Amino acid sequence: MTYQPDEQTKQDYIQNKLSPDAKSEFENWLFDNKDAQDELELDLILKSGVKQYYEEANEVNAKKVTWLPAFGMAAALVLMTWGLLVPHKDEVLESGLVAPQVSVLSQVRSAEQLTWKINGNQAQLIQIPVAYLSTDLYQIEIFSIQDDSAQILALKDLEPNLDMVSVIVSKGTLAVAEYRLDMTAQVSQEKESYKIQVL
Repeated sequence: MTYQPDEQTKQDYIQNKLSPDAKSEFENWLFDNKDAQDELELDLILKSGVKQYYEEANEVNAKKVTWLPAFGMAAALVLMTWGLLVPHKDEVLESGLVAPQVSVLSQVRSAEQLTWKINGNQAQLIQIPVAYLSTDLYQIEIFSIQDDSAQILALKDLEPNLDMVSVIVSKGTLAVAEYRLDMTAQVSQEKESYKIQVL
């Protein structure tokens, strides 16, 4: 009776699962069958190639997983602390524009009259919150308190963006003094006043 291994025996040989006697019998058969040797060699190459491919892919994925979150956290930390460490003077951007100082004015219920302090030697972006989803247009006027309420600046038809009315006051527009900023809703005629001290 001639020995003829089945597919399971071939796979067991490739995976080194045969007993010593079965392995010897299989290798004797393999020695006499050149076609079977080529087929088995091809199976071994495919098996080792697939195994190596998956090991390399898992290794690459493991490397990605380990350093990517750490890099992202480090970048976020640098960006968050950058704003705290960089001096907030007139910062000239690459386009030649100056980044203004942002001041958000709001009504404080617990204080009768709060004085908001801003720097006159720097461009100012003054933002004032308005009613949620307001469609009203607004007017902003700035008056000098010391010069008998002389009007310094007047802007009309301001549309709120993200529930904020924003006004940019150029550097040097307001001298060192105290001012009153009035914001009036043009339709409802509701008025809010803020006291500003320019330093």
